[in-house]
Amino acid sequence: MQLGILLTMTVVCNAAILHTRKPKGCVTHVMLRDKWNFLNQGRRPFIRVRRGAFIFRNGKYRVKFKCVERFGNIYLLRKSKYKEGQDAVVCVGFTYIADHRYAEYTAVRLMEQGIGSHVMSPKLFPHGKHVSINSTCDFKGPRERRQYSYMRRAAPGCKFPKELRRTWNFTYMHARSLDISFTKIMLNLLDGRQLNFSCDARDSRRYVVRAHGFPVPDKDAFMCIHFMPVRDDPFYSYVFSRLNSGNLMDGMLRIVEKDQPVHMHQHCDWLDSPARPEFMYP
Repeated sequence: MQLGILLTMTVVCNAAILHTRKPKGCVTHVMLRDKWNFLNQGRRPFIRVRRGAFIFRNGKYRVKFKCVERFGNIYLLRKSKYKEGQDAVVCVGFTYIADHRYAEYTAVRLMEQGIGSHVMSPKLFPHGKHVSINSTCDFKGPRERRQYSYMRRAAPGCKFPKELRRTWNFTYMHARSLDISFTKIMLNLLDGRQLNFSCDARDSRRYVVRAHGFPVPDKDAFMCIHFMPVRDDPFYSYVFSRLNSGNLMDGMLRIVEKDQPVHMHQHCDWLDSPARPEFMYP
């Protein structure tokens, strides 16, 4: 396993050596966009990776870093005005590992120790001071001294909020109604069929729901949806936005192999595009 860590650090450091141009923007890799726990550290410290930000939380401590620069698997993160006159900065590399029983990525700290002992603990810089991967990240220290942590995806924890749990009329042309419970959605079709979906993943108001063994026993169907309240409308209560392209039921559902993992930021291909809406009403 130590060999694996050294190889991980070599990959991270080699990427930095090749970094000679400033990238055009900082967008996280789609496979990183999820909630992550740090192995053997319990559930309290975790990070949630967004398209352009990292949210680190450890108990009551919470900080949202903006991704200011990326090169390959190396990210330079910054929280402006973390304290009066000071910004919080952290440089970290994320490398996929295939030979660990539980972890999926390794997070390697690429700067000196910050204001805490965690791999994601920031270092303070004067507010507005220029930082970059080349000038701020440290790639010269001994590899065996680098701080690292194994990461694994957090368990789904996928539940629908109380205000959604009821029977709704639904504007999808082939459906009569939509029943939402604690972790399930049942789509009642006009032809009498009922499609049952389980909540597979959640990120804020966005969900991946999955129908197991549909349309045939060795396949599953999934749908990515976003519930948005409708304000000041006499008829509709929620917008039901579909965030995926599909190949079944007017493109609403996408078919995958049975029990194939579905990652929201990889398989929900319309997350950053105009969604296809339906409406829910009492």
